Amino acid sequence: MSPEGVTVCPSGAVFLTSEDGQIWRSTLDGNAPSRWASLPDRQPAGITCDERERLFVAIYGVRSGSGKAGVMRIDAPDQPAVELALPSEASPLSSYNGVLAIPGLGVYATDSGAGWIVLLRETSRGDVSAEVVARDILIANGLAYDPARRTLYVASSLGMTVYSYQVSTDGTLTQPAVVASRNRALFDGVAVDERGRVYAADYKRGAVLRLADSQLMAELTHPASFAFRGGTLLVTDYHLNQPALEGGLYAIELGACGALTLSR
Repeated sequence: MSPEGVTVCPSGAVFLTSEDGQIWRSTLDGNAPSRWASLPDRQPAGITCDERERLFVAIYGVRSGSGKAGVMRIDAPDQPAVELALPSEASPLSSYNGVLAIPGLGVYATDSGAGWIVLLRETSRGDVSAEVVARDILIANGLAYDPARRTLYVASSLGMTVYSYQVSTDGTLTQPAVVASRNRALFDGVAVDERGRVYAADYKRGAVLRLADSQLMAELTHPASFAFRGGTLLVTDYHLNQPALEGGLYAIELGACGALTLSR
């Protein structure tokens, strides 16, 4: 298996996506992961877990071409996935990639093809709204959030840049800024620790970087997605469009935990 997305739930459970439409649960003990859910005809990318232990999966594409890319929610292993609302403003290029649940704000997702960040919010009745909250990001990819600074980070893969946005109380994004830009980089996943230090995966160069000081934290073939589990940064090694090649899930001990996500 060549996993792309990874997330850690509040319970500590670890989940992975693979581009063949499978969602896996990993025990981190060296044994093969177990299948948690299957999304037929879908190509999942990023994955996130909310405070209710529900999984949200970014759908990069639909193999048959008869459906739309977007975000799906999986409430339990024995229940069908729920296809969530899309913005009223449609894009023929839509390919959802990164996804991040933030308590009190909603679920942010990147639409790589359109270059958007989309915010999905659930009402008290269970309805879901979708709104474009940022634009013009060349291949918008991984997301990370620092609640202490109310800052959302996003990787722009073709822009060779990681951007930051200030997050308003209503979830809208303001004050875009460049955090890091690297010539010929192909940034994928991003993460932020409890000290506010930002990490990025350079998929092309096989590097896991701490951006503030350009420190090389690890080298993998193709690092893609990040998730913190305590002081351990989990990283997927993902081979795009090469299902026959084995990837993996790797652990980097950083001595710092992921940024504590607080509700507003």
